[in-house]
Amino acid sequence: MSNPETYIVNEKELKCLNCGENLFYAHDVKLNKSLFVFLDIEMFSKGGKAFVCDNCGYKHEFYT
Repeated sequence: MSNPETYIVNEKELKCLNCGENLFYAHDVKLNKSLFVFLDIEMFSKGGKAFVCDNCGYKHEFYT
């Protein structure tokens, strides 16, 4: 796994809503809607980024 980093979201430094930490691990994520899952076409759902706090593990998700 890569080292935790600081990230800028909407021109602001991301801080954990749970503990206030500013170091995160980033992952690509998909917004899985039940219809897409049922039809087995999840690849067409919206994508985004998840940032997992290095300190407490709280996951922040942002979709485009």
